[in-house]
Amino acid sequence: MLNNLIRTGLAACAVAGALAGAGIASADATDDYPIPNRILKTPCTAEQIMAAARDVEPVY
Repeated sequence: MLNNLIRTGLAACAVAGALAGAGIASADATDDYPIPNRILKTPCTAEQIMAAARDVEPVY
């Protein structure tokens, strides 16, 4: 009986310690993920954006 009580108490302490140590998850929830906000609000067409990307990082 006492052995079960000790085991239950240790399990409760382990669970409480695990919950106390867990922090708030921090995900990337900025406006620049996955597409930067300035790209979404640009007046450029898709062809202009692709041409600009090609000029910066050419594929040869």
